[in-house]
Amino acid sequence: MTDHMGGNAQGPGDPQSRYYDRYLHDESRNGGGPGKGSNKGLIIGIGALIAALIIAGTVYAVTSGGDEPQQAQTTTGPTTTAQSSTERTTTSESSSTSSSSSTTDPAAAYGPATQPGWKTIVGKEGTDDAAFDVPSTGDWNSAKLGYVGWTPDNPDDKSVIARYVARFGEGNCPTLSNDQQGFVGFIDIGSRDLVDAAEAVVNNAANNIAIKKDKKTYAARGTASTKQITVGPGKITAVQSELTATVGDPDSKKCDPEKVDVRAVAFTSNGHSALLFLARNAGKNTKKALPNDIWDKITQSVRIKK
Repeated sequence: MTDHMGGNAQGPGDPQSRYYDRYLHDESRNGGGPGKGSNKGLIIGIGALIAALIIAGTVYAVTSGGDEPQQAQTTTGPTTTAQSSTERTTTSESSSTSSSSSTTDPAAAYGPATQPGWKTIVGKEGTDDAAFDVPSTGDWNSAKLGYVGWTPDNPDDKSVIARYVARFGEGNCPTLSNDQQGFVGFIDIGSRDLVDAAEAVVNNAANNIAIKKDKKTYAARGTASTKQITVGPGKITAVQSELTATVGDPDSKKCDPEKVDVRAVAFTSNGHSALLFLARNAGKNTKKALPNDIWDKITQSVRIKK
């Protein structure tokens, strides 16, 4: 089985048990950049995230009926802003208009939203029926669930795609019609070891954020900080890994920020490993900041079916 990190899912075995064996007695550690053989490349649009997954002229169209982006004709399409082949920023729009991927009442399946007035976003299939909450305000768009992601400029890096995505801070860049200042979604990690998956995701994200226009060198990619946390009303044990990467060759005209914060939260859902991914613009030229308290509350909200 191939996961959305561009690697192979692990074989039989309980990923939570592997997690406990490796991690229970070490609640906090630092992880460096991806080593030889690790999965490189992740997602997140730098600065303003553009609608429609476009890299080097290839468009990935997303609909509500499929699991994977499907390659379309090599045109930008009507919902995109013209890009050169060197731009790293990529996102996609889904045709879905539902705030949940399931017809089941989210509250019945996952319990009420963890914060008053928040909306529950449900992922299924690869995320094995996990859910998270986001505020029900104008700053958040959860009406068009779909894919958001980067494909790499450096061929040594790999794509990683988040799905069932809620977008934050759209419409804050005057030069781009579909900019975003952050997003939250699920990444399918198959049956990967939780520590390995969480660290790979944030390090892969850093590669795609920090890559420079020469497609060979990088700005500062940051160092992953990894620890054990608990999430969800049921106090699910999870692994959290996060870092801040510096944007390589930011273009202020396209509202590229100075930096991007990324966070991965990996846990076991009904015997299947799942991962919540969060990203937000940071530093100079951030048009709308995603507050720390909201960032943390979204992290804590992730949970599995009752």
